[in-house]
Amino acid sequence: MKKKILCILSLFLILFNLFISVPVTIFAKESYSSVIDDLSKDKSFTEKDYPIDTDNYSIDIIEIAESKDNELIIYIYNPSMILDVDRIFLSYTNDESVTKDYIVYDLEEVSSHNALEKHIVKDFNFSKDDKTRIYSVSMLQRKFNNFHDTSGINTINYVAIDVNTSWIFEEDDYGNIYVDKSGIKTIKITNKYGGRIRYLEGWYLAKQATDSHYIAFSTDYKIEDLLEAKVSFDYTDVVRTGYLFCHKIPDMTFTWSWGYEIYQQEPKSTLERVYVEENKTEEQFKNNHIELSKEEVFKVGEGLFCENYEYARIQTVSDFLAYEQKEKLTEFDKELIKNIRNKQWVLRYYESNYLYNEYWNFLKGSESMRWEEMYTHISNLAILELTFEVKGVKYILPTIDNAIETEDTPDNKNWFDEGLDILPDNLDDQSNPNLITLILVILFLVLIISLIGVLLPVLTTCINFLLLPFKSINKAFKKLK
Repeated sequence: MKKKILCILSLFLILFNLFISVPVTIFAKESYSSVIDDLSKDKSFTEKDYPIDTDNYSIDIIEIAESKDNELIIYIYNPSMILDVDRIFLSYTNDESVTKDYIVYDLEEVSSHNALEKHIVKDFNFSKDDKTRIYSVSMLQRKFNNFHDTSGINTINYVAIDVNTSWIFEEDDYGNIYVDKSGIKTIKITNKYGGRIRYLEGWYLAKQATDSHYIAFSTDYKIEDLLEAKVSFDYTDVVRTGYLFCHKIPDMTFTWSWGYEIYQQEPKSTLERVYVEENKTEEQFKNNHIELSKEEVFKVGEGLFCENYEYARIQTVSDFLAYEQKEKLTEFDKELIKNIRNKQWVLRYYESNYLYNEYWNFLKGSESMRWEEMYTHISNLAILELTFEVKGVKYILPTIDNAIETEDTPDNKNWFDEGLDILPDNLDDQSNPNLITLILVILFLVLIISLIGVLLPVLTTCINFLLLPFKSINKAFKKLK
């Protein structure tokens, strides 16, 4: 009997220990070997050298390797196990003398074991015909972690991790591969801000503008002349629609709805505003690489009664602010000006269209307006490479840079940004419900008077031209008499 009890107790303890012990995380995607099996083939590898450490938020590349399917494999040490490594900035060449071209690639995790991870570089294959294969990695990027990371004015999508290493694979005539490593120089982007300036395009059938997207930044080099730059980002075309409705609702709570959230407010007025932000069409364009040159100039402005704007792609911060203030284009917030002034350079990397239209309905005692705007949203914005001079020496260096998301609203104020703020926030029972109608009538009359002033001389000239033959005939008849 005692033996049976002891056996049952032993079995219970084994099962209990199995459930309460810390599990060993083992994951391997089908058709891929496990990370621990791969690394263990190296006799110098010891798993104890790569412990789990929840207070260590660093990320390191242990090694890279080539698969039989011509894929590139990245082995990563992720001690905290809470950070997600998603992107690699990689250059591939078969000649050390060739200028390296860095491209952003996504990483796919195919196996993990505790703090060890195995990733495949997606959409990349090396060529077996190249006997020399050089993989240069400037940085990795991991997803922003809300518990560990802090963001600035812009939302950070990905946090940069320095790598600064080249792996050189040399294959001899017998298929033997020898791997060597060397360091590479990089330039670190610091103090970065991404924004947009909206330039009006004049009158079309709808209100149209051009959004000039820019990056203001500094670096850890004292750059004397910035010659070229390469910028990577994703962009999404957005259509936002909604409506604005105003009518008298005495002593009732009004609803303010924006997007997916509804806010209930206490009765402060008889105004009901409802905004809807739902109808979005998205088409992502991955890995857009824009190459910018100091000599390149961009021009904005094609519409009726439109001013023309012209600016360089690469500017110093002082030149950037001087141009905007000279043309009286910007009314920057004072804090934003301070933020931009403490940086060194500005890249005007991309232009996109902005379109806004509204439709009004007037009923007795109420007004309603439906509006639509189309613009471009920028995310995963990072500088890939800079070409610059310091003390007469030219450098072409990959960067270390976080990927950020910029705001959809422009940094400069303009007249139709405030189109949705025509109605007052507080409208009591004695307020005039036809306030909007009055404002629109006044604006319409001003427009008509302006057009008459412009078109009257043209009409007079046209009429005189049409009457000219009749005047000639009249003179001829008078001479005959």
